[in-house]
Amino acid sequence: MSVQSRGDHVGLVEVTALELARSHHISAGRPEPLASLVRIPEMSDWLEQAQMRLSKPDTSVAKAAEWFLDNSYLVQRAIRQIEEDLPGLVLRPVAGPGGAKRAWGPPRIYAVACGMLDVANLQLTPELIARFLNAYQEATPLDISELWALPVMLRLCSLEELTSALARLDPHLEAPLVRCPLAPPSIGRLAA
Repeated sequence: MSVQSRGDHVGLVEVTALELARSHHISAGRPEPLASLVRIPEMSDWLEQAQMRLSKPDTSVAKAAEWFLDNSYLVQRAIRQIEEDLPGLVLRPVAGPGGAKRAWGPPRIYAVACGMLDVANLQLTPELIARFLNAYQEATPLDISELWALPVMLRLCSLEELTSALARLDPHLEAPLVRCPLAPPSIGRLAA
């Protein structure tokens, strides 16, 4: 039985984290604001609209719509937590190709959070988070402010995935949060 077929992702998490860390170079200055963070205040209204639109879904998407309707309170809680924690965040930008000396790309911890969610196929555990962070920091350390920002960035990346998925369920719902195009591609995402 292969390691992956047992559901044990030994190696893939570490390889993904190391590849991501080696691709990051810290830039001086502040990163440009993430579009998703700027749009967080719009999320409550969007959530209400999504709940109304998905309350009578097509049968082909009924199970997914039911899950969303049953769990929308968790989405609202994640939005509130992001809003509460956002003012204190200090984010370090990832430099451009070759270590360009200007702010370029997303904050590094955002890219780490997106990469972590990708390799975990959106199913994080405390053990996987620790393994990913330990492997990442073998190549380059994260500072304490980045580690404090990780929960916010994980929530943000998860909300980006969720709103994109809901927009695919109902084409009339435009996803208000979309993954930053400069975030790393899915380096090691596991097949479902």
